[in-house]
Amino acid sequence: MEYLFYIFDLDGTLSPTDQEVLYPDAAKWLEANHHNWVICTNQGGIGLRLWMEKGGFGDPGKYSTLEKFSDRLDKLFPWIDRENRIYYVLMCTAYQSKKTGQWAPTPPSGVGYAMWNQDWRKPAPGMLIHAMAIRGFIPAKTLMVGDSLDDQGAAQAAGVDFQPAWQFFGRPEEKLR
Repeated sequence: MEYLFYIFDLDGTLSPTDQEVLYPDAAKWLEANHHNWVICTNQGGIGLRLWMEKGGFGDPGKYSTLEKFSDRLDKLFPWIDRENRIYYVLMCTAYQSKKTGQWAPTPPSGVGYAMWNQDWRKPAPGMLIHAMAIRGFIPAKTLMVGDSLDDQGAAQAAGVDFQPAWQFFGRPEEKLR
Protein backbone atom coordinates (compact mmCIF):
# COMPACT_ATOMS: atom_id res chain seq x y z
CA MET A 1 0.00 0.00 0.00
CA GLU A 2 1.28 3.45 -0.85
CA TYR A 3 0.52 6.02 1.82
CA LEU A 4 0.40 9.77 1.26
CA PHE A 5 0.11 10.79 4.92
CA TYR A 6 1.67 9.45 8.11
CA ILE A 7 0.53 9.97 11.69
CA PHE A 8 3.12 9.21 14.36
CA ASP A 9 2.89 8.77 18.08
CA LEU A 10 5.74 10.58 19.89
CA ASP A 11 6.88 8.79 23.06
CA GLY A 12 8.27 5.34 22.34
CA THR A 13 7.82 5.82 18.59
CA LEU A 14 9.85 8.87 17.53
CA SER A 15 11.59 9.59 20.82
CA PRO A 16 12.26 7.79 24.08
CA THR A 17 9.57 8.80 26.60
CA ASP A 18 10.16 12.28 28.03
CA GLN A 19 13.55 12.59 26.31
CA GLU A 20 14.78 15.51 24.20
CA VAL A 21 16.26 13.40 21.41
CA LEU A 22 14.75 11.57 18.46
CA TYR A 23 15.60 7.98 17.68
CA PRO A 24 18.15 8.12 14.82
CA ASP A 25 15.92 6.15 12.42
CA ALA A 26 12.97 8.44 13.14
CA ALA A 27 15.06 11.60 12.71
CA LYS A 28 16.30 10.36 9.35
CA TRP A 29 12.79 9.55 8.12
CA LEU A 30 11.30 12.87 9.29
CA GLU A 31 14.10 14.89 7.71
CA ALA A 32 13.57 13.14 4.38
CA ASN A 33 9.79 13.64 4.50
CA HIS A 34 9.02 17.18 5.62
CA HIS A 35 5.43 17.67 4.49
CA ASN A 36 3.45 14.46 4.73
CA TRP A 37 3.35 13.67 8.44
CA VAL A 38 1.95 14.80 11.77
CA ILE A 39 2.42 13.71 15.38
CA CYS A 40 -0.59 12.80 17.52
CA THR A 41 0.49 12.32 21.13
CA ASN A 42 -1.25 11.75 24.44
CA GLN A 43 0.33 13.98 27.08
CA GLY A 44 -2.04 13.27 29.95
CA GLY A 45 0.67 13.93 32.53
CA ILE A 46 0.04 17.63 31.92
CA GLY A 47 -3.62 17.23 32.86
CA LEU A 48 -2.75 14.99 35.80
CA ARG A 49 -0.28 17.55 37.15
CA LEU A 50 -2.87 20.33 37.04
CA TRP A 51 -5.44 18.08 38.74
CA MET A 52 -2.95 17.23 41.50
CA GLU A 53 -1.98 20.87 41.98
CA LYS A 54 -5.62 21.98 42.21
CA GLY A 55 -6.64 19.06 44.44
CA GLY A 56 -3.56 19.16 46.66
CA PHE A 57 -2.70 15.47 46.27
CA GLY A 58 0.09 13.31 44.86
CA ASP A 59 3.42 14.54 43.58
CA PRO A 60 2.65 16.91 40.68
CA GLY A 61 6.34 17.73 40.20
CA LYS A 62 6.79 14.29 38.62
CA TYR A 63 4.73 15.38 35.61
CA SER A 64 5.37 17.83 32.82
CA THR A 65 3.86 21.24 32.29
CA LEU A 66 2.66 22.60 28.98
CA GLU A 67 5.67 24.93 28.94
CA LYS A 68 8.16 22.11 29.55
CA PHE A 69 6.55 20.00 26.84
CA SER A 70 6.71 22.92 24.41
CA ASP A 71 10.40 23.39 25.22
CA ARG A 72 10.93 19.68 24.60
CA LEU A 73 9.32 20.03 21.16
CA ASP A 74 11.67 22.95 20.40
CA LYS A 75 14.62 20.64 21.06
CA LEU A 76 13.17 17.66 19.19
CA PHE A 77 12.06 19.63 16.13
CA PRO A 78 14.15 22.81 15.88
CA TRP A 79 13.12 23.32 12.25
CA ILE A 80 9.43 23.74 13.22
CA ASP A 81 8.65 27.19 14.56
CA ARG A 82 5.98 27.44 17.28
CA GLU A 83 3.45 29.19 15.01
CA ASN A 84 3.47 26.33 12.50
CA ARG A 85 3.70 23.57 15.09
CA ILE A 86 -0.04 22.85 15.00
CA TYR A 87 0.45 21.48 11.47
CA TYR A 88 2.99 18.98 12.76
CA VAL A 89 2.15 18.23 16.41
CA LEU A 90 -1.27 17.61 17.93
CA MET A 91 -1.57 16.57 21.55
CA CYS A 92 -4.18 15.58 24.05
CA THR A 93 -3.59 16.73 27.62
CA ALA A 94 -6.80 15.21 29.03
CA TYR A 95 -6.10 12.66 31.73
CA GLN A 96 -8.20 9.65 32.72
CA SER A 97 -7.43 7.61 35.82
CA LYS A 98 -6.76 3.98 34.91
CA LYS A 99 -7.97 2.88 38.37
CA THR A 100 -11.28 4.76 38.58
CA GLY A 101 -11.99 5.82 35.00
CA GLN A 102 -12.51 9.38 36.28
CA TRP A 103 -11.39 12.23 34.04
CA ALA A 104 -9.33 15.07 35.45
CA PRO A 105 -11.20 18.37 35.28
CA THR A 106 -10.35 20.68 32.42
CA PRO A 107 -8.70 23.81 33.79
CA PRO A 108 -10.55 27.06 33.07
CA SER A 109 -7.73 28.10 30.72
CA GLY A 110 -8.25 24.88 28.71
CA VAL A 111 -11.97 25.22 28.04
CA GLY A 112 -12.59 25.39 24.31
CA TYR A 113 -9.19 23.95 23.35
CA ALA A 114 -9.31 20.63 21.52
CA MET A 115 -6.25 19.28 23.34
CA TRP A 116 -8.40 18.99 26.49
CA ASN A 117 -11.18 17.04 24.73
CA GLN A 118 -11.65 13.49 25.94
CA ASP A 119 -12.40 12.36 22.38
CA TRP A 120 -8.89 13.41 21.40
CA ARG A 121 -7.24 11.03 23.87
CA LYS A 122 -6.12 7.89 22.09
CA PRO A 123 -7.58 5.27 21.66
CA ALA A 124 -10.39 7.69 20.70
CA PRO A 125 -9.96 8.84 17.08
CA GLY A 126 -10.57 12.60 17.44
CA MET A 127 -6.97 13.73 17.20
CA LEU A 128 -6.28 11.55 14.14
CA ILE A 129 -9.45 12.68 12.38
CA HIS A 130 -8.53 16.31 13.02
CA ALA A 131 -4.97 15.74 11.75
CA MET A 132 -6.27 14.37 8.46
CA ALA A 133 -8.77 17.21 8.13
CA ILE A 134 -6.27 20.05 8.67
CA ARG A 135 -3.77 18.47 6.30
CA GLY A 136 -6.33 17.42 3.68
CA PHE A 137 -5.76 13.66 3.66
CA ILE A 138 -8.18 10.73 3.70
CA PRO A 139 -8.07 7.59 5.88
CA ALA A 140 -7.51 5.24 2.91
CA LYS A 141 -4.11 6.86 2.19
CA THR A 142 -3.04 7.37 5.84
CA LEU A 143 -0.85 5.21 8.08
CA MET A 144 -0.64 5.51 11.87
CA VAL A 145 2.71 4.46 13.37
CA GLY A 146 2.85 3.86 17.11
CA ASP A 147 4.01 1.68 19.95
CA SER A 148 0.86 1.09 21.99
CA LEU A 149 -2.51 -0.57 21.90
CA ASP A 150 -4.03 2.92 22.31
CA ASP A 151 -2.29 4.00 19.08
CA GLN A 152 -3.59 0.92 17.32
CA GLY A 153 -7.10 1.48 18.68
CA ALA A 154 -7.14 5.13 17.56
CA ALA A 155 -6.03 4.11 14.07
CA GLN A 156 -8.76 1.50 13.84
CA ALA A 157 -11.41 3.93 15.13
CA ALA A 158 -10.27 6.59 12.62
CA GLY A 159 -10.31 4.08 9.75
CA VAL A 160 -6.58 4.27 9.00
CA ASP A 161 -4.01 1.53 8.72
CA PHE A 162 -1.65 0.91 11.64
CA GLN A 163 1.94 -0.28 11.79
CA PRO A 164 4.00 -0.79 14.95
CA ALA A 165 6.97 1.57 15.23
CA TRP A 166 9.43 -1.32 15.41
CA GLN A 167 8.16 -2.65 12.08
CA PHE A 168 7.97 0.74 10.32
CA PHE A 169 11.50 1.75 11.33
CA GLY A 170 13.04 -1.74 11.13
CA ARG A 171 13.83 -1.98 14.84
CA PRO A 172 13.94 -5.17 16.89
CA GLU A 173 10.43 -6.51 17.41
CA GLU A 174 8.59 -5.28 20.50
CA LYS A 175 5.15 -5.95 21.96
CA LEU A 176 2.61 -3.15 21.88
CA ARG A 177 2.20 -1.82 25.39
